[in-house]
Amino acid sequence: MTNIIMNSHATIDLTQDSPLDGNGQDLLSLLPPELLDEVISYLYPAHFPDRILFPKQDESPCSHPLDFLAATNHSLRSAVNAWAHSFLLQHAHITNCKPKTSLPSSKTKSKSKMKTAPSPNLLRGRSGLLTWSEKHCVFCGKKSVRRAILANGLRCCDSCDRKEWPGKITKTQAQRDYLLKESDLFIQMYPGGRKSAPGLLYGVYSCQGGHATMILEESLRRAARRKHGDGWEAEKDRRAAERQRKSAGDPNPDAWSELTWTKEDGLQLSPEIATIEADINDAYWSGVSQW
Repeated sequence: MTNIIMNSHATIDLTQDSPLDGNGQDLLSLLPPELLDEVISYLYPAHFPDRILFPKQDESPCSHPLDFLAATNHSLRSAVNAWAHSFLLQHAHITNCKPKTSLPSSKTKSKSKMKTAPSPNLLRGRSGLLTWSEKHCVFCGKKSVRRAILANGLRCCDSCDRKEWPGKITKTQAQRDYLLKESDLFIQMYPGGRKSAPGLLYGVYSCQGGHATMILEESLRRAARRKHGDGWEAEKDRRAAERQRKSAGDPNPDAWSELTWTKEDGLQLSPEIATIEADINDAYWSGVSQW
């Protein structure tokens, strides 16, 4: 998105600090409707990776980002309700939302100065979007209070979670398979980390009485490429094949064939393994000479 967004009504500089324009109107209200809908759609999942570590943040009623946006002013409240209404209708096969058949009277139209959503509160009302989505899986519509691991602002059953985000691996597996340290995985926790590179898409969830971290593998590939450079996939594949061979119980492990990765030189024998290989070769030829 460019820093300057222009439409027929206003020119908006998104780099300025003040959330208001020169006339005292908030900048979000000046966005074209399609861009405002895009902003709202990104707020709906409301993913906070470490949410489970701070349970009190969910105790406050109406604490969803869309609640805060709708409470800003009448214009944004209307936009949020209109988007929620559209979402409910587009997914009517699981939300059971029916379009309103009654139209506002001409007297009501004359009093209205702006386009508004239908009169019911379609965000927190009885049939509102957030009211429905707090008790149902947003993908299949089944009743569920389980949160999606990588979008924990949404309720999602286990089967839909596996289907929608198939490429999830644990933090331990990520460090092992992608040759990354924890400081490489969670760079946003270090000074300047958020500016230097985008963070990973991850989520912390409850597992067997403790907490586990799952990371989207697609974002791990970007982090590994940034850390190791191009060509690191060969080392990853070799290590995966080595683990598979060991799990199969191969009686002839080639322990001295272990390789190490460096960004500058690529795949190389580590000094320790190279020494072991040399000793084995010397012992072999010494035995041959005795025969």
